[in-house]
Amino acid sequence: MSNKKKTIIVDFDNTVARSSDCILEIYKKYKGIDFKVDNRFLGWDFEPYIPPEDRDWAIKQFDRDEFYNRLKPMDGAVEVLTKLSKKYNIVFCTKTENPSTRIKKLYWLDKYFKFKFNVIFVDSFVKSHVKGDIIIDDKIECLQGDRKLKIIFGYTAYNSHPIYDYDSQQFDDGSMITKAKDWEEVLSEIKYFEENVDKN
Repeated sequence: MSNKKKTIIVDFDNTVARSSDCILEIYKKYKGIDFKVDNRFLGWDFEPYIPPEDRDWAIKQFDRDEFYNRLKPMDGAVEVLTKLSKKYNIVFCTKTENPSTRIKKLYWLDKYFKFKFNVIFVDSFVKSHVKGDIIIDDKIECLQGDRKLKIIFGYTAYNSHPIYDYDSQQFDDGSMITKAKDWEEVLSEIKYFEENVDKN
């Protein structure tokens, strides 16, 4: 049995960080309005809560200090990843092109996650070249690549197409893809995977 730690690749926005929630809160403040958000209906470009004419404004918030000052972790993310870091290497992998925004993300991660981790910044949503055994991401397109376990995180309009609404499935190559609505489910899926699929 190998003692080498395996690697979990973890997305940033809407996976460990409540990014869309934060943008919508800033938007409500900016517009002086209030509304309730149901994430089951939340689209990739913040529809239907932010109209098309304001979406460029919304995207620009990802580079602003106010966003990172307000941004909070997903419930359970810190606790679950801290626990997993004792058995796995944790690699945060996020699409970020702006150098100053990369620094802000690093400071934010250091603020909340006190274990040793690595960060890989990519210029697109393609993460297949990043080496790892498990990947956790809210965007289905980011799950491409050779992974033993792929976890679609959260339940939103952009990742809940019926074709992806299934329980854990194992494929011929030994890989498994599943969904988790929160970080407690992530922990349960990884435990199931360890005990029933990847016993090495």
